[in-house]
Amino acid sequence: MPNEEEKIISLRVFMPESLRNNFKAVCAKQGKNMSEVVSDFVRDYVAEHDSSSPKKGKGAA
Repeated sequence: MPNEEEKIISLRVFMPESLRNNFKAVCAKQGKNMSEVVSDFVRDYVAEHDSSSPKKGKGAA
């Protein structure tokens, strides 16, 4: 989660409309918005694939 001083920016993503609609519906069923879910995904992806980021989950010490 960003700290209070970190600027929030937008990210534009292109995908089929049906995928976007399904994603939005699933997020709503979970009580989350799409931005939260995408931000969580990107944070986890970076942590897993960026060797300078602390690892979490599988193989973490």
